Amino acid sequence: MKTACEFNREIIRETNPLLSYSGENFNEWQKKAREKLSSLLGIDTFKIVDDDLDIEYETETEKATEI
Repeated sequence: MKTACEFNREIIRETNPLLSYSGENFNEWQKKAREKLSSLLGIDTFKIVDDDLDIEYETETEKATEI
């Protein structure tokens, strides 16, 4: 019987990552990889906000200023 660690290592060895670079056209691969990363990070759901912010709280310590 395999230990959990042995079982997981076997799965990892047998897994071929979908977006691993294998020598195809680099620009096409990079575009696909960036799209997937953007999707995984949820970048398409980010919203642009107004950068005119008001500081409501600020305190200073010896090492930093907390805002």
